[in-house]
Amino acid sequence: MVGRAVSGAAAIEVDISPWLYVCSSFAAFFVATTKRWAEFRQLGPEAAKHRPSLAAYNAEVLELMLGVSAAGALLSYSLYTIESARVPADGSMALTIPFVAFGLFRFLLLMSGPRQAEAPDRVLFTDPQVLLAVAGFTATALAVLVAHR
Repeated sequence: MVGRAVSGAAAIEVDISPWLYVCSSFAAFFVATTKRWAEFRQLGPEAAKHRPSLAAYNAEVLELMLGVSAAGALLSYSLYTIESARVPADGSMALTIPFVAFGLFRFLLLMSGPRQAEAPDRVLFTDPQVLLAVAGFTATALAVLVAHR
């Protein structure tokens, strides 16, 4: 995920903000932890037979890792919208934070509830409320960027 972000920035020829590394790293940790968490819960006692590395985990540790990575992703994105030299200096990009927070929390809710057995990426790209948060984020970010040209 970090490599993709850096490649994308290089492809459009923009300077890479240090916040890009931080945000994409926490996002990658969050996605990876979510996948392990979903596997662990779905497979139960058989988890280690499916993926030997799951023997080293327990539910409490995975939930703690998930919470820390989610908080890190949200906090680092929030700081990026305010502190990065690559966004408008007036902090207006922070208007996108509620969309990111809602999408993150909605995803966690779905993964802990009725859709917990599904692949995390499938949940992410098929839930109408998550997709609405993505659309709201995109529209807001574009509006902020256009207004500051």
